[in-house]
Amino acid sequence: MRSHFDEPTRLRLIQGLRAGLTVDESCQEAGIARSTFGDWMRKGARRADIATDGEYARFRREVDAIRMGREAEPLSDTDLVRLLEVQARRGSVRAIHLLLTRRAEQREGDTERDSFDAIEDELAARRGLAE
Repeated sequence: MRSHFDEPTRLRLIQGLRAGLTVDESCQEAGIARSTFGDWMRKGARRADIATDGEYARFRREVDAIRMGREAEPLSDTDLVRLLEVQARRGSVRAIHLLLTRRAEQREGDTERDSFDAIEDELAARRGLAE
């Protein structure tokens, strides 16, 4: 059986993680099972591989560095919505509620902006009449 732990596969997986994909999405892009990724990470944590600076240890360090970099950055609104959408698709009632609340607030905000614009237009028209 051929090993999937080759340079092109690792590169596709790492590029996916760097691009912000989840591990599952990156594995899919690289053409490997999520369990294979887990196996590689476990092998990279073995003392023998770490001591010899083996391929699995280097792979694990690179993945960990990407993850740590992501953890250091605050989540953007887009990231938060994306995470909520994933959880909503999985059936999280709380995530669905938060998404619906957010959408309702956005709609209300748009209405308020439209009303504000209308008031500004009316004031501008009145100023024009007064001049």
